[in-house]
Amino acid sequence: MLISARLIVTSSKLTLPQSVISLAAIGKGFSDAPAYCLNYVLTDLMGTRIISYDSSKSQQYARKTAMNFVNFNQSNDLNERIDAVIQKRQSLARRIQPVYEHLDQMLQQITNLSQKQQAFQGSLDQVPLKETLGKLNVTHLENQIRTERDRLSNLIARLSRPTLNVGVVGRMRQGKSTFLQQLSGLTDDEIPARKGGACTAVRSKIYHHDGPTEASVTFHSETSFLQEVIRPYYEELGFANPPASLDIFESSALPMKPGGAALGTMYEHLKHDYQENLKAYRPRLLDSSPRVVRIPQNKIPDYVSQQRDTQHRLTSHFHLGVKEVSIHCRFQKAGVYKLGLVDVPGLGDTRLGDSQLILETLGREVDAVIFIRRPDPLGYQWDNADLALYDLALKALPNTAQRSFMLLNHQQVADGGNLEACQTLQRSLSKIKVAECVIADCSDANASHQVLEQVLQYLDREIIKLEENQAKSCQLSLVDLHRTLKSELEQGSAIASAPNQERQLFIQLFRQFRHDLSNGLRDLAEELEQKQEVEDTNFQVAVKSALQQCQKETGVPLAIDIKKRCRSDFHDSYKATYCIYVAELRSDLSRKFLTIEEGLKQAAHELKERIAQTLIERAGMGAITSARGAEFLNEMTQLLEARSNRLHTGFAMLSDFNVSYGEVILNDIRKKLMEVLDPDDVVVCHELSKQAVKAVSSVSTLSTQALGQTVHLDNDLVRDAAISVEQLAATATDALFELNAESVNNKLKRLHQQAVNQCEQALQHWLSMPSQIHYSMTTEFIDRVLDEENIIDEWELLLGEQSIRNQLWQEFTEIEQIQRIQSAWLKEIQMVQEANQRNRIEFLD
Repeated sequence: MLISARLIVTSSKLTLPQSVISLAAIGKGFSDAPAYCLNYVLTDLMGTRIISYDSSKSQQYARKTAMNFVNFNQSNDLNERIDAVIQKRQSLARRIQPVYEHLDQMLQQITNLSQKQQAFQGSLDQVPLKETLGKLNVTHLENQIRTERDRLSNLIARLSRPTLNVGVVGRMRQGKSTFLQQLSGLTDDEIPARKGGACTAVRSKIYHHDGPTEASVTFHSETSFLQEVIRPYYEELGFANPPASLDIFESSALPMKPGGAALGTMYEHLKHDYQENLKAYRPRLLDSSPRVVRIPQNKIPDYVSQQRDTQHRLTSHFHLGVKEVSIHCRFQKAGVYKLGLVDVPGLGDTRLGDSQLILETLGREVDAVIFIRRPDPLGYQWDNADLALYDLALKALPNTAQRSFMLLNHQQVADGGNLEACQTLQRSLSKIKVAECVIADCSDANASHQVLEQVLQYLDREIIKLEENQAKSCQLSLVDLHRTLKSELEQGSAIASAPNQERQLFIQLFRQFRHDLSNGLRDLAEELEQKQEVEDTNFQVAVKSALQQCQKETGVPLAIDIKKRCRSDFHDSYKATYCIYVAELRSDLSRKFLTIEEGLKQAAHELKERIAQTLIERAGMGAITSARGAEFLNEMTQLLEARSNRLHTGFAMLSDFNVSYGEVILNDIRKKLMEVLDPDDVVVCHELSKQAVKAVSSVSTLSTQALGQTVHLDNDLVRDAAISVEQLAATATDALFELNAESVNNKLKRLHQQAVNQCEQALQHWLSMPSQIHYSMTTEFIDRVLDEENIIDEWELLLGEQSIRNQLWQEFTEIEQIQRIQSAWLKEIQMVQEANQRNRIEFLD
């Protein structure tokens, strides 16, 4: 209910009309009313009388009573309006919350995109492609989203609070703590304001409530303590490797103390305050999350102030692990229930982190800020420290100029104190933009209260407009972000949509393959054609080895062995024994010549090696399989057979190719051996000898008869001569076949040598045979894989398969890798694009 005060002034000489005194006038007191005033009447806006005082009551009492009544109703009215403001702000915060959550998800997606971009670039060998992929500045987009997300986070935190918070900021020893004491009724114990160095240790938030004074203390977690308190010291002092745990911080000796007074003082704080006293405050630092503890009023000083001895060493350690303290007490003057005062440690101490603490506090914890400055009466101007403090506020507090107040602390002494300094600074306030600049004595409760009332009335009038402007600013910034993301991501998508030139590349590489394959095989055929009459080295070595083996191991038995065998196996028949040894000798020589087979096989293997080498090195087919030599041909044969590719015929023919001794040379060798070492020839020779004897005998008889008839010789003489010829012939025949152990041994030796010589002469004809076969097989292979009708189509089908193509040509492996990267890149971008919907980032109508 709005209240107005109407002052009815009555005089014995004069009756004045009613005067409406505004709340602002009442706020100044009734000292402006005429001294002859007799009656005070307080009415509402409808004219209904609420309170009246007549002349029988003292003017001073009437003034005081009316003032108290107006202040009471004014506070109630302000409370109601502030409560309405808070509810409206909280409603807006609830509308912003989904947008914040959406931005947080987008940040995770864009962070993932940034990581993928770095991974993709690291896996690419092509510098131009790396540069193309890097055209999308994902890190910049990530920072933009993070900035907007954090901005919304601060906005939500401020709008969601159940109180209006006024922050009080000032450098050390400017009167900030004294000012807060006057507003809250707290003492030096709860808000330190003692002489000497900095005494406020932590950020304190002070809230009005009607119960007894109490506080809740929020301690750092181990992680936040190391990151927010210890790490800044290491960075500022230039120390490497900030501790990753409290154990490391406690047990590790600090590096050498740096030079310079400021850095030296920081070093002392780190060493003597935090490291040496770690055992005293470490139990309050939990591993996982901050711990909140409620404490009574008498314990508050332990956690909010830093007390030091004459050597500037800490004598209290409770505050070292404290993140912030919230104090709940009954405000003495303000009478606004949903009001919070935020005290930030004064700048000027050499502890680190104060600047960051101010940024965090102003960004999330306060709705307006009062800067307190106490000018020195002997020298006063706005200096760099004042500007630096204001610049910190500009970074964190939206609409800083509309939310800031400058309080120039006037110290009242007999000679006027620093009033002139305050007035001078008030007139020269140009670089620092604030809503209002006032001069007041921070040690005076009424003056401090009037400053706060002035701030609250300003917020009552302007806070909704300020929040709406800030919300609109955030909304516009988010729309700009949406447009930026849309444009940048479209360019990023274009990177992934680069034209596919696989077919063109395949045609080019396949043409080169055909050229290399044809030239390689035909060059080999020409070389082998010129070497057709050249003796094959492998075959020559095999023949020589076989002949040497024949000479070294003749297989002819000793005479004593021949004799034993003749008696035991053949009843003393050397003829039979001889015939058997001839057959065995022939078999032994034939077996020795079988070793020539290995030489022929080696010659065939060499041809396979040469052709495989040509296919691998000249045509570049080695990447299709890891096998080499003849095994390469085998695997190619299986690969082609599995695909029913007509190239299989040529590769199978070559893979199965072998030169067999039994099929080519054995028949010729056996003929030579049979010519010399045929046992049947011995029997035939014996029969022919007998027939020859008989023929001689017959001839002799006929000759004798003819002679006798012609010459008329004596018949007995002729008959005797015929008998002698027949006996001679029989004797010669018997001598021919009358064998013994020694003669059999000698005959076998002669036969063996004769047979070896015959075979050697025969094999000389075959030494160039493998070279001729090499040429023939190579030209046959060329016919099957190059010159057969439409066979090139089979090569194109084979090499066009993705798996074989990628193995054969590194270019396609790179293309496939690029395609995978492009596909993954496009997928990641599309996820961000799908999330980048304008309706998802709008919270204002």
